[in-house]
Amino acid sequence: MKATVKTTRAIVHGLRRVSRAPALVFGLFVLNLAVAVPAALLVAGALEGSIGPSLFHQTMRDGFDADWYADFFVKRPRGLAATFRPSILGAGAVYDNLEAFWSGRIFTDFPPVVYLAAGYALLWLFCLGGVLMAWKNPEGPRYREGFFAACGRSFGRFLQLALVSGVLYFLLYALSRWLFGRLDASIDDVTEERPVFLAVLAIVALTVVLLHLVRMVFDYAKIAVVLDDESAPRALLRALGFVRRNPGRTVGVYTGVGVLAVVLVVLYALVAPGAGQSSFVSVLLAFLLSQVYLVARLALRLALLASEVALYRTPEA
Repeated sequence: MKATVKTTRAIVHGLRRVSRAPALVFGLFVLNLAVAVPAALLVAGALEGSIGPSLFHQTMRDGFDADWYADFFVKRPRGLAATFRPSILGAGAVYDNLEAFWSGRIFTDFPPVVYLAAGYALLWLFCLGGVLMAWKNPEGPRYREGFFAACGRSFGRFLQLALVSGVLYFLLYALSRWLFGRLDASIDDVTEERPVFLAVLAIVALTVVLLHLVRMVFDYAKIAVVLDDESAPRALLRALGFVRRNPGRTVGVYTGVGVLAVVLVVLYALVAPGAGQSSFVSVLLAFLLSQVYLVARLALRLALLASEVALYRTPEA
């Protein structure tokens, strides 16, 4: 019970810290837009070139035209345009991205997205030092005081941690592919679907848990870099020791904020518009709604970091 209370207190603390730092959330959201808008314009240009003055121009004004998409798909669009498909419409984009990340499909099917994500990850790593420095002060965020200086001090060490975590992610994806390969080789004579389904579910669950465990440990390593001014190797060792001493609390905080993220996705799925938007007002509302969701998801990511910082600073933790 005591550990549960401390876990809940850390999550509440993190949510409060984010609610008191709207400028920080807005600034990072603008960073998201700076990366996403050029990519979106490239995709929009490819779609406009595909539709052009054809008959699809009118039918697409009334809603999504499956015949147009079939024609678009047959021509095998390249670059970021290849990521456009019906599954990314509405809330489907969230599920599609999660499935692509958990399965590793994003690295094999959409190389341009990987390049774009790598660029964004570098920008996020740079800003992360300032974000964690903002959460370092117990009274309130001081992101105006030395934000970029904190970013610069931590960036090199964060890059070292990112390289190590990248190797671990690669090994986990390799393990997942190996397990699926062994499963495929063992089900040639299987006639029942239930055991196969359970085996697939077990491999997926193992992969997801290990991926998030690595992410959680490296969150604390980055926190150790900023709060304790540790080198990357020592920060990683400190993070591993902290998680080992506090498995329930660290997993509890991570899972608690994760549950809030799931609730957010469910709420967005309930109200997210599909492909049938044809008027300017409906398209604008659909766009604004998606941006509200992205801001909320970004705020939860910041709340997770603030919660982890609060837990890390707990004397008895």
